[in-house]
Amino acid sequence: MGLSFSKVSTNDGINAIATTAKLLDANPNRYYASFQNDGSKKVYLGLGVAAEVEKGVVIQPGAIYELSGDGVMCTGQINVIGTDAGPQVILVQEV
Repeated sequence: MGLSFSKVSTNDGINAIATTAKLLDANPNRYYASFQNDGSKKVYLGLGVAAEVEKGVVIQPGAIYELSGDGVMCTGQINVIGTDAGPQVILVQEV
C-alpha cells in the first residue's frame, strides 16, 4: 500500500534565510514529510530545535530530504536556515 497524498498540505513559497525560520509546526500525527531545496545554496533543517548552519540535516541544492513513519520521524517543529542572506525556496509536503 503506497502513501495517499489526498491529505497533503503543500507550501511552495517558504524562504530559508540567514536566520532560523519555521517550516512546519509540531504535529504529533505527522506520518510523512519531504523537503526539497529548490534554491542554489545549501540549507539546514533543525528537527525539533532551531536550525543552525553546519548543524543538523543539510539539504544540497536540488536535493530532497524525507521523513517517514517507516524510518526517521520528527513530530516536533521543523526549522530551516540558509547559508547566506539570499532567500532559498524550500518545497514542503506533509501527511
